[in-house]
Amino acid sequence: MCGQFGIPFWNFFLATLIGKAVIKAHIQTVFIISVCNNQLLDWIENEFIWVFSHIPGFASVLPKLIANLHAMKEKYLKAPHPVSPNIQVPINYNVKFFSVFKGEKVGFLFYFNLEYCGVAHAHELLCEDSKFNRADISEETAGQRASRINKKDGFRHTMK
Repeated sequence: MCGQFGIPFWNFFLATLIGKAVIKAHIQTVFIISVCNNQLLDWIENEFIWVFSHIPGFASVLPKLIANLHAMKEKYLKAPHPVSPNIQVPINYNVKFFSVFKGEKVGFLFYFNLEYCGVAHAHELLCEDSKFNRADISEETAGQRASRINKKDGFRHTMK
């Protein structure tokens, strides 16, 4: 079961897979293609100019706004200057600061996975034990039951 609503795992996983891999990926692909297509951008620009030219009071500001937009477009869509292959780019070896953060991220991910595996194992044992010992459930709390199961099976990982 997943989440607070108790959705079965495969229903949740397949819905997420379809939503992200099929729907979201295709929407992002179409968006990126449309943003990077100069002919489509010119067509959209002409349509916006036509619509905004029909708004009272906006037609007087429109030429200056279009000039500013064209200047920004030329600035950002300009090809970079070619770099000569003879020029040596200095290499910055002072990466210790960022390496600490990378190590910290890896450590956090490792700890999270360790905790997740421990909790999942304890939950599995708890469910397995509750199937066979229905009489003990009403008298014990979940924490007491989990610690008893962990001691019985030799599981030494402590949960927080």
